[in-house]
Amino acid sequence: MLDISPLSILKKRKLKWAPPHFHMFTLGSNEWLWDNSLEDWIEYKLKGRYCLIHKEESTGTRTAVGFEDEKELTYFTLACPYTRR
Repeated sequence: MLDISPLSILKKRKLKWAPPHFHMFTLGSNEWLWDNSLEDWIEYKLKGRYCLIHKEESTGTRTAVGFEDEKELTYFTLACPYTRR
């Protein structure tokens, strides 16, 4: 049976900004190219709210990923193949 989140149905899972209680992880400068793959991985593997933010820095554009649940951030950093260099 497919487990569907109410946040997904209401389109409230992905946020366009990072609330102060979110736990953030900054990716490398070249990893912004994988946004669609990264977002698909998060959608299918995790259940909570998240945000993807692009930061403009002097060294280039960096992508930051934020999660409401700290456990999901830990799982993301350990299991997501797109975070490895």
